[in-house]
Amino acid sequence: MFLLSYQLDAAHLVVELGEVIDLDNESAIEREIVRLLPCCGPRAVIVDIRTPLLTPRALGVLLRVRGQAEERGVSVAVVAGYDKAREVLGAAGLHRVLRVAATLPGA
Repeated sequence: MFLLSYQLDAAHLVVELGEVIDLDNESAIEREIVRLLPCCGPRAVIVDIRTPLLTPRALGVLLRVRGQAEERGVSVAVVAGYDKAREVLGAAGLHRVLRVAATLPGA
């Protein structure tokens, strides 16, 4: 699994998530995001969700990644450009444990 990622600046790593997370790709996506945590040394990882559909599996991945990042002293933020994606994050209560923004500058 390959996810596009780039350093926004010295403290922020952006990981673009352009596909719906489902049973077939959940583990690979989670492994890829977690793999990026120790190698890049950012203080914050921003997951840029580029799909309007957030599945329960996607929410689980975000929570597990947050937990592993927190153990390393890294914070996690989510950019959800689609209203529907932000609604799902809010309905699931993830806005209480993850910084959720509509745009990358807002994260």
